[in-house]
Amino acid sequence: MLFRYLLLLAVLTLFLGGCSKHNQIKSDLQAVSERLESFTELSITKNTAVIELNAPVKTSMEYPIENLQIKLRDFYALDDCPLGQFIAERNTALGKVQLPSTRFVYEHRLLKVLESCMSQLEKDHPMQAQMQSWLAQKSHNLPLVWANMMTQSQETFLAFTTAGDFISGDSSDGLQVSKLGLNYLLSVLETESIDANELELHLKALLDARLPARMWRTQQLIAQQLPPISDLLSLYIDQANCSSARQEQELTIMRNIFSNMFADKIQPVASQLNHYQYQLNPSFEALVSHPNTPPALSNYVKAQYVESAELYKTRMQENIELWQQVFKLCT
Repeated sequence: MLFRYLLLLAVLTLFLGGCSKHNQIKSDLQAVSERLESFTELSITKNTAVIELNAPVKTSMEYPIENLQIKLRDFYALDDCPLGQFIAERNTALGKVQLPSTRFVYEHRLLKVLESCMSQLEKDHPMQAQMQSWLAQKSHNLPLVWANMMTQSQETFLAFTTAGDFISGDSSDGLQVSKLGLNYLLSVLETESIDANELELHLKALLDARLPARMWRTQQLIAQQLPPISDLLSLYIDQANCSSARQEQELTIMRNIFSNMFADKIQPVASQLNHYQYQLNPSFEALVSHPNTPPALSNYVKAQYVESAELYKTRMQENIELWQQVFKLCT
């Protein structure tokens, strides 16, 4: 109960964090670009590339699940086994349209019931072989049902693939609830008993935060917007005239631009992005390496937290090094 209260409180804090701040990094990058262009009178080539995570099609990642075929007369051969009630629940109109998370909870419970019923049967029971077959089929299916929950649930799919904005670098990004949610989903397959309400809370938190998608959009935005700024800085360095009396004053202004606009606004968000990567990359690695994760999802996630992240870090480092060269001019 305490855990649910804390999780609900974190989700509420996330919701109240507001939305406008999640576009601030884009505005700040634009402001740096415009200020440098105006001050140096050097042109910046505008980057018009669209931020696109290139997520796989949702339905392409769904595993087909073979249903368990049980004849009615077999129910009567199983004394004190509640298997019939579970099959009946699945065959209702509501049961046939279960959400992926509901289906996973159902299949997890059903497997536990089968295991319990199996343990109660005598070795010479006429249903022994049939029960063993059902148990083997459901044991094989459960990881696939889990994988479908990860790819077909609207909450997880949107958390990994869709966001209209970026990280802000504060608690409204939802780092803690996202980390808890991902760790929970990655471990729930091995859980003895699943609390359906707790599962839904984690899914809702991931949906509200959409931190993976926001992180990956942010690193792509920075990687796209920094090269034109770096090109301007490189050109400024090449054209610097240290014999000019104005150069020292210009360099002072350049330092102020860096300090007030880049160091105070861009770098803190980038620092938080690095922190989020450090905190969540183990979960991404676990998801990618999980034997039941569909290859399309594995390839997509790896492209974001490895290739795209490395490009962002390279572009960031190149830009910082150019600023450092500017500061060393005429010294």
